[in-house]
Order: sequence, then structure tokens, then C-alpha cells
Amino acid sequence: MGLSGTIDVDALAAIHGLRSLSFAYNSFTGAIPQLNRLGYLKAMYLRGNRFSGEIPPDFFSKMKSLKKVWLSNNKFTGGIPPSLAELPRLSELHLEKNQFSGSIPPIDQPTLMSFNVSNDKLEGEIPPNLAIFNYSSFDGNDHLCGDKSGRGCENTAQTSSESPTAAVIIFRMRRRDKIFDVIENRSNGNAALEVQVSLSNRSKGMGATKKMGSSRKGSNNGKGGVGDRNWLL
Repeated sequence: MGLSGTIDVDALAAIHGLRSLSFAYNSFTGAIPQLNRLGYLKAMYLRGNRFSGEIPPDFFSKMKSLKKVWLSNNKFTGGIPPSLAELPRLSELHLEKNQFSGSIPPIDQPTLMSFNVSNDKLEGEIPPNLAIFNYSSFDGNDHLCGDKSGRGCENTAQTSSESPTAAVIIFRMRRRDKIFDVIENRSNGNAALEVQVSLSNRSKGMGATKKMGSSRKGSNNGKGGVGDRNWLL
């Protein structure tokens, strides 16, 4: 409808018998209106606006009659209000296409028939009781895990008890009259290079051995013979 501006909650509170409220698909902005003052509401439709900001955790605590909550297609941020889990008659909850973050609270009402949190920024394990809903209800949250996300929740972090692994790679390079024996030692992600330079017969006695860490800088000290040069690969 293209409505915008401020929703007059005082005027709505004066309407006796108001049970369902819809401001869907308009152009309202700002924080969520204080519709929690209307404790007798059974359905709240705010989808398709530009509401933004965080919803207080206890916002829905006094709305025990609320059955249907549609906040989709807005710009809400922060966590999903845990007070939604306190609504005993909740049957429809749509929070998709916002910017909600954090984990999904333990919403386990047996009355819940429709649920969608897709295309938000949620993370962590999908509560097992919500696995009755299909994949599309959770799609678009890259850090959710569980059966309905296509990603397992196993802990892949390395612990200090794991044995370190090491690999040594030896290869030989020839450059003019020098032969480079390069030893690369990798252990737990740290690399060190040791370059052993063997000179040809005409430069015998001028061998040089240099050890290098992760630095890639080279040096060239002096302008004399080959033995004065450090070659970094």
C-alpha cells in the first residue's frame, strides 16, 4: 500500500477486540513498533517493510495469545528474541530475509506448523525438534549446521594432543656453476628452508650454507666472488 511514517500504537490499543494486525508490504522504517503492548493479539504481520535494529529479548513475553508472527523481508539485526520460545500457541513463525544472527533459540512448541529463518546470518546447530521443516526453511545461513543445512556439526578444531606432522622436501636446482640443495621442512604449518650451495670445481672451497625462515628478502653483501652471495629461492 505504500504506507510510511509512525504507527500509532496508542490508537490501536483503543480498538477493543483487535486480534489480527497487518502492516505487510509497506514502507515503514525504524525499530519495531511497541505492538507488544497489545497483549491480546493473535496475529502480527510486519513482513515486507524496512524495519531495522535489534528486537529486545523479552519483546514477546507478555503476548501469550500470539499464534502467528511474520517479520520476514525486513532489516532486523541481532539475535532472534528468545521470548518467542515462550509463546504457548505459536503456530507460524517467519523471520526469513533479515539479518538475524547468533543461534536459533529452543523453539519447540508442538503447535508450530510453519517456520522459516532462511537468508539470515544465523549460526550453530539447528535444534533437532525443528528438523521436521524442510531444507528451504534454513537455506542461506552459511554457518548453520545439522541435517537440514547440509553441513555436519562435528568439531574439527585441532587439539594440543594431536601429534605434530612433519614433511621434508628435498630438491636440487642448478644455476650456472652452482648446485642448490634445497631442503624444505614443514611442521604444523610452519615452514623453513635450508639452501645448501655446492660450487663447481673452479670455485671449490667457497661453499656457503644459509638457513632461512619465512622471510622472502634477499641480500647481496659485497661485490666479490660467488661465495659472498646469498641466493634466496
